[in-house]
Amino acid sequence: MNLSLVAPAAGELISVEDMKTHLRVLEEHEDELIEGYVRAAVGHLDGPNGYLGRCLLNAEWRLSVAAWSGRVALPLVDVSEVAVGYVDTEGEAQTVDPVYYDLVDDSGRVWVQFRSAFAYPSLDADLPRPVSVTFTAGFGDTAEDVPMPIVQSARLLAAHFYQNREAVAGGAMAAIPLGVQTMCAPFRRNFV
Repeated sequence: MNLSLVAPAAGELISVEDMKTHLRVLEEHEDELIEGYVRAAVGHLDGPNGYLGRCLLNAEWRLSVAAWSGRVALPLVDVSEVAVGYVDTEGEAQTVDPVYYDLVDDSGRVWVQFRSAFAYPSLDADLPRPVSVTFTAGFGDTAEDVPMPIVQSARLLAAHFYQNREAVAGGAMAAIPLGVQTMCAPFRRNFV
């Protein structure tokens, strides 16, 4: 199994202007720095390896697998579009007609389920992963589609990075901000 990003999210979860308002920063000379902290905060939460284990804004992904099976489990949730393809024995890329599979979302697990009428075509034996599932995962295309606790968590985390610019701070040590974990808890995927 191999997961790769095909097309990243087109929008941004938090704009620099929004973050500057949150921080009460009026000057422009720190815009680049603030943008970096916003990217770091969103990156900490977003994607298959992020704290939430899910995509925030819609992004296109491709999962490649070695062989056909009755169903292909997708590693992300909030899937809105899916297309199945494969490379046949002649080395030609083919697309599976969507009438032969369903997208199933059950209790936080998502998979492509092939229907019994689907006759699994022969695959190119020279490729390690000739079957691919391309899908869109995320809450939506804009920040307004993402639950507000997640957006606010990203703001809090970016503000923490902005206000604590070193890897280690003096004084009492605490988890990086507790509010982030608390607000994200209902949206975090439980990994098995």
